[in-house]
Amino acid sequence: MGTHQWNIRIKDLQNNYQLFSIVNPLYNVSIAFVKCSILFQYISIFVPSRKSEYLYWAPRALIVVNILFYIICTFILIFLYRPVAEPSPELILQHYRLRFFAAYLSTAVINAFTDLVIFALPQRAVWKLQMPTRKKVAVSGAFLLGVL
Repeated sequence: MGTHQWNIRIKDLQNNYQLFSIVNPLYNVSIAFVKCSILFQYISIFVPSRKSEYLYWAPRALIVVNILFYIICTFILIFLYRPVAEPSPELILQHYRLRFFAAYLSTAVINAFTDLVIFALPQRAVWKLQMPTRKKVAVSGAFLLGVL
């Protein structure tokens, strides 16, 4: 189990930031694989033949965008974790707050956008299915669970 941030002693901050420097790039790689697997599943479900140009090219383009984005984010996070020269507790806190706020904010915005696009991609195909509206809502709701 982890420790709450307010229970971490100041002298342990440097060690925690070193652990974050390992975990964050691994998180980026794992999320990239998850999003790509969802998009490959969309391709296999909705495009058995190349009938739908939209659902054939859009997931592939999103796969390329996600892979490039997460490669760039991984390298940015790796290079942001530079050790502080004179590690006083106040300097460590100020250093990491300033450097990571922009990186985390931009990553969060782009992640939210790509999640919404991944949710919206199959909606047109779902609503064109020949089934009752109630079932279409249920299928769309199943895709909505992935956004949460």
